[in-house]
Amino acid sequence: MERGNERFLAQSPRDAIEAYRSAPMSQRAEVQYDIGLAALAMAQSPDSAPPPPPQTPPQAGAGAATPGAPGASAEEGGEPPPVTPTDDLSLCLEGTRPACLRLAAASFARATGTRDNPGLRANAFHSLGNVYLLQAEDVKPPEPPPIPDLADKECQDVQAAVQALRQVVDAFADAASPLDKAVDQFRSALVERPADQDSSWNLALAIRRRRELDD
Repeated sequence: MERGNERFLAQSPRDAIEAYRSAPMSQRAEVQYDIGLAALAMAQSPDSAPPPPPQTPPQAGAGAATPGAPGASAEEGGEPPPVTPTDDLSLCLEGTRPACLRLAAASFARATGTRDNPGLRANAFHSLGNVYLLQAEDVKPPEPPPIPDLADKECQDVQAAVQALRQVVDAFADAASPLDKAVDQFRSALVERPADQDSSWNLALAIRRRRELDD
């Protein structure tokens, strides 16, 4: 634990994570919180790899479905299997930002389970809210495609246009999800520590961004 703290203060969060995980008490809430802080520091490092850009929805009349789009099978290039916590750890240690954010979220979530340390519990809720705010920043929905005049179009063209619009709607839902989670976590932090001005400020920020997304 001391070695992990030393590496974290020396701005070497990768080494800190490995030191914390090697501690015999690595599953305790305090250590999980420290792992979350180190993973969050790695996610915010200038050297961390950014998330891949969102897919551009197919235009009306484009024909075949885009690989990875809803409805595509695994053989056609569908969604990869969900990432496991072990994958997140290895990818984070390689400097992949989304994996570091997922690792931080999982670690902070475990830390919120403590019952005998209200201060740590409040910090964990607050930090988890910050992770979701960062995840929301990484999700940038594409601009909605222009709605074509479909009055005299064939059925295939109409279906392609609807599919393009549906993908944009799904992208906005993906962007809203982490903001909703951030609101919940900051509210939980305020339940634990009602006078926390930082959590109050970040709660207002998350709500404002959610309303902007709705607009």
